[in-house]
Amino acid sequence: MNDDAEQMFKLGKKYNLASSQTFEPAIARQYFELAARAGHLEANRSWALMLHQATGGPKDLKKAVALLAHGYFGLRDFEALECLVEVLREEIDDGQTTIDDVNVVLLADKIESLQKISEQVTHELHQLILPKVSDR
Repeated sequence: MNDDAEQMFKLGKKYNLASSQTFEPAIARQYFELAARAGHLEANRSWALMLHQATGGPKDLKKAVALLAHGYFGLRDFEALECLVEVLREEIDDGQTTIDDVNVVLLADKIESLQKISEQVTHELHQLILPKVSDR
């Protein structure tokens, strides 16, 4: 990620604050997209959530899910996984999804299981590595 991505993300946040005089969700969405394309993790999540919630433009569930999946699997952004589960669960709760509800529930459950396994592996790796590093 570069400084430009961080600046674009900050502009996105500025235009996405509903309490500010500069609230312009469509502009915020554009800045989040630019920052995400430049590799900014939080911008990737913000853009995906705006796509899911139809904030600043039309709803695009498929793109939102793809961005969050890429965030986790491609960029190693663990918070993207949490957002992905949340998005999928909301779609089920709303009952208006075009995605097969049973498959979404199964996918969300699998993702949660994967997250727990990933956290366990990370914890075990830290236990293996940290003692060796502190011995130096």
